[in-house]
Amino acid sequence: MQIISWKKTGTLLLAGAVALAGCSGSKGPAGANGTNGTNGTNGTNGTNGTDGISAVSTGLVVAVASAPTANTNGSVSVRFTLKDDKGYPIDVLGGYSLGTVSPRFSLSYFTFDAKGNVLPYTVLTKKSGSPTAFTPPTNGTPSTTDGTLTANGQGDYTYTFPATVAFDPAQGTATHTLWIQAQRQTDSNDVRTRKTVNLEYNFVPSGNGTAARRQVASTDGCSKCHDGFSAAAFHGSGRIDAGYCGVCHNPARGNAVTGGSDAQIFVHRIHDAKNLNLATSIFHGIAEVTYPQDVRNCGACHDGALQGAQWKSRPNSSACGSCHDQVNFASTTAADGTALPTCSAKSLDSTTGKLAACKHTGGVQADDASCAGCHPATSIAGYHSLAPATTPATFTIDAVTIDPTTRVPTIAFTVTTGTTPRNILTSGFESFGATWAGPTTEYSQYYNVKIQPTTPGTLAAVTDGSDGKFTFTFPAAGALPALDPATSFLFTLEGNDTGLAATGNPLAFVKLDGSAGTARRVVVDDAKCNGCHFSLGAHHAGNRTNVQYCSVCHNAATNQSRNVAKTQLDPTSGQAARVGQSIELSVMIHKIHTGEASQDATWSYYGYGGTNPLGGAPLERATFPGNRMHCDQCHVTDPKGKVTYALPLASSVAATSQSQTFTCPDTNVDPVAGKSTACSVPLVASAPVKTPATTAICTSCHDATYTIAHTALNTWDDGAGNKVESCNVCHASGTEFDVKLVHVQ
Repeated sequence: MQIISWKKTGTLLLAGAVALAGCSGSKGPAGANGTNGTNGTNGTNGTNGTDGISAVSTGLVVAVASAPTANTNGSVSVRFTLKDDKGYPIDVLGGYSLGTVSPRFSLSYFTFDAKGNVLPYTVLTKKSGSPTAFTPPTNGTPSTTDGTLTANGQGDYTYTFPATVAFDPAQGTATHTLWIQAQRQTDSNDVRTRKTVNLEYNFVPSGNGTAARRQVASTDGCSKCHDGFSAAAFHGSGRIDAGYCGVCHNPARGNAVTGGSDAQIFVHRIHDAKNLNLATSIFHGIAEVTYPQDVRNCGACHDGALQGAQWKSRPNSSACGSCHDQVNFASTTAADGTALPTCSAKSLDSTTGKLAACKHTGGVQADDASCAGCHPATSIAGYHSLAPATTPATFTIDAVTIDPTTRVPTIAFTVTTGTTPRNILTSGFESFGATWAGPTTEYSQYYNVKIQPTTPGTLAAVTDGSDGKFTFTFPAAGALPALDPATSFLFTLEGNDTGLAATGNPLAFVKLDGSAGTARRVVVDDAKCNGCHFSLGAHHAGNRTNVQYCSVCHNAATNQSRNVAKTQLDPTSGQAARVGQSIELSVMIHKIHTGEASQDATWSYYGYGGTNPLGGAPLERATFPGNRMHCDQCHVTDPKGKVTYALPLASSVAATSQSQTFTCPDTNVDPVAGKSTACSVPLVASAPVKTPATTAICTSCHDATYTIAHTALNTWDDGAGNKVESCNVCHASGTEFDVKLVHVQ
């Protein structure tokens, strides 16, 4: 039996333990990661969330996806899309896009007469027998009167007209026109985010033939005055295409007075309202309109339209009689049985002062079939032509020199008729004159002088006059003022040749030292003004056609007192009160264009001549045809990129001379007491009241008493005669109430 010694064994165990302890070192670096395992299977996708509203969505694009078609029950449907400017879908309810849309729909067809003239729409969408457009509920609820709008999803829609609308099988090859009117505004507080669309879609239901287009008036032509029909007066600015007007303003639309809702009657009567005898027949009671140019200029609206020439090629009693309302086409006697004279001469009615009623020269006309026989296009165009019978003269300023001692200027100029030089020494003008004005920073002094028929100055030919080159030296009274030699002045010419004004007013800018001068700032664009006025030459006998020239007399220092007949007084008040209101161009033009919308009951401007103590007849308070909030209709952007109606104004803009009164110190004159209205001594003028520049301009439109009070409260009188305005704090460019922002509403 073997006996084990535990002592020895313990020694060995202890030695092993020591040996193991001696082999243990510090931990080594971590090993490389192992290869990733295989990905697990993807889980099931979650449910899609609701589409959010796009905060950057702008604009509105309407497109017809497929032509309107007849359904099996005879109703008519059309599929269309609504998208924003980036192509994203639009929800009419505003669920997944900003802003709501409530579209309107009309359906019509048109044909042509035997001469190829396009006829008015035959409108299929009617209510109570009158042509109109339908507005279906946008929530998809069917309407028996307005049809059904169905959302197909993602900006795709189907509209079905009510059962009352159906294609006429007999007109299957005629061009039909679908109009869709839609408007979207993404920010209810900012009309700049509003977009209006009038979509015209022409098609042939049978599919046989090519669709035509009806376009008698040009939207672009109308917009020259009407500013894209953006004013709220035009059906809330929702109807902006001239062609669309023909749907409702249609011969089939009922009207109590002589069918006056038809566009060819309605529009003409509005534009010629001040000359009409039948003021009560104006549809909607619109009778106060002052057309801003010669009403004979038919091309202003019709030029550029596909069938625009029909104003002269398709004469008819409705269109022609809408302006020539003195002509009776249906009878030879008046309503009271009185025989009417033939319309061979333009005699005036002694009561109304307008053209007297007369019978049609060609006799009673049962219809319009024979009109073109006596009134061919060439003769109609001739009667409506605004072209002068002879070629007007043209002036060119070749040079301006200034005598360094006397400061008397001399203008060297050339006169031509067409391309032919004109010798005005042997073939002079009925009226011909020259003007200087300065300083061009802000006109405050000017001098007008006649050159022909007689002159206090000196007119001379450069050679013998046959080359049309002349010089004119102003009289001594026309010497320039003694200002800084670097002061710039304007020089111009105007002329009238027996009623025919010369073409334009040439402008030359020269410094007092004779060097090239600096032109006055340009505030508005003549072309924009003439877009509506055709020619500014309609003012001042056609002699003044340049806005730069207008600002010479219509400057900040001049008021209407210069038109006062100095020996006459107002027989009611005993004085010529407020005759001195400013005729500074910005004040006067704004006030005239504000017209009937003015809240100032006292203002009036007077022309020249007449027996009125204030001058000629007062200008009427006209209705502005565009949107007065859109200053860009007239104004321009200056070379520095600033719009000229923005604040702050140019530092050179001066305070204006406003109200001024004139009284007579002659004790024998008391018009109120029935004494003489003639003053034997000069009238005594009060000092003109100066209105600060910004206040004068802004309150020429914003003329309510609370606005006047607002400007007064924000103007500080420094006690030294200076009125310091604080308008720029709130209304300058970049401020919260920036003029550019508040004038887009």
